[in-house]
Amino acid sequence: MQGGGEKGKGERTRGRGKGKGKGGRRRQSLEPLSPSSSRARERASAFIPPLFIAAFSPLLLAASPLHLPAFASCFVFDKSKGGGGGRVREVVVVVVVKVLVVVEGAGPAGIATAGCLNKLRISNIVLERDDCPASLWRKRAYNRLKLHLGKDFCSLPHYPFPSDFPKFVPRVDFLRYIDSYITYFGIAINYNCSVDSAFIDQSSKKWRLLVTNNTSGADEIYEAEFLVVASGENSEEYIPNIQGLESYQGESMHCSKYLNGREMYKKNVLVFGCGNSGMEIAYDLSNWGAYTSIVVRSQVHYFIKEMVYAGMLMLKHFMVEKVDKMMVLMSKLKYENMFKYEKIKKGKVKVYPGISSIKEGKLVKFVDGQHAYFDAIIFATGYKTNVLKWLKDYKNLFNENGMPKPSYPNHWKGEHGIYSAGFSKRGLEGISFDAMKIANDINFILTSRVNQITS
Repeated sequence: MQGGGEKGKGERTRGRGKGKGKGGRRRQSLEPLSPSSSRARERASAFIPPLFIAAFSPLLLAASPLHLPAFASCFVFDKSKGGGGGRVREVVVVVVVKVLVVVEGAGPAGIATAGCLNKLRISNIVLERDDCPASLWRKRAYNRLKLHLGKDFCSLPHYPFPSDFPKFVPRVDFLRYIDSYITYFGIAINYNCSVDSAFIDQSSKKWRLLVTNNTSGADEIYEAEFLVVASGENSEEYIPNIQGLESYQGESMHCSKYLNGREMYKKNVLVFGCGNSGMEIAYDLSNWGAYTSIVVRSQVHYFIKEMVYAGMLMLKHFMVEKVDKMMVLMSKLKYENMFKYEKIKKGKVKVYPGISSIKEGKLVKFVDGQHAYFDAIIFATGYKTNVLKWLKDYKNLFNENGMPKPSYPNHWKGEHGIYSAGFSKRGLEGISFDAMKIANDINFILTSRVNQITS
């Protein structure tokens, strides 16, 4: 621990405690204390150990020129309240954690990147706003979810799926795999840490992240030479703007809140969206006895998992354009008209075009003039990124929509040490590509630097 009280280090604590000075004027007293003083040790004892351990313990893995351990500077301040003999002293601890790489997000993209960095012995910390890894899979996914591609195309770098896992891995088994990956590579994750702001510090030219630790309530500052944005494309639920939705009297939810159709038995339910999630949720609802309808706004091609697996195998031998044409032909030959297929053919799932508006009560009007009453609407309309909410210097890599400016395969690297993982729109295979590219690039930069020093 290094103690001290540079003025700039205490700025985040200003405004949290106010006292009255002479003349009734309110003023803030923020006085640095020596961390070695008995008062500082006593007041900070509840904060320092967990923060210190979180910053250090996972990172002191092995000695290497590249694996430089993180270290924390602890700044202890005395905030005064009241005046005269009624003065009350309160200690605020601000921890500054310095590490080579900060990875923002502990989804599959962040975990894969940290695993690749650890394999190369490059110090890193993963910051996760939730209390668990892969929270989208763990907390915001329906029960019957499986990987839509075969496991051969979905494993994270340097760690294949177990041989006894099924070809299409269920959600629960995928989470077991994620937990095993974290343990195997010794990945350091600081949970319940929300990044409020990230920017390039003009004095040090390094990335500075202002973080709220929601477990302790403390403010933390992370300084890193490299920043990996791994919050991905699926950070926040997206629900389209539909006229009258705010007055809808039925139950409406994003598919991230849907687990199964148990509570929807004998109810009229409309699924908005016909992607993988929308189709599976409509099928699940029908199996649970709901009167199910689905919105299909444009022409789509349908493939069963085995067809997709065959397409992935073909990509090893043919160009993607040729594979696309073959897959569309396969879909047309097998399904021809989806209105004649399975539950749609039997009338168990009704198909509607786009929604024009929602009227009084539970009445939904469609663009073709039809209307129907629904007890619930489930929006399987995807997600959006939240990068622009916290990344201030985003223009080094991201555009105004929060997506990388360069197109695949050059999307993963920006300027001034910023990288993106999980933004390629290529699923888990794209995540593995990003993670290995990022780790190898950082390794190259650090190795070149060491070679210049030693030569």
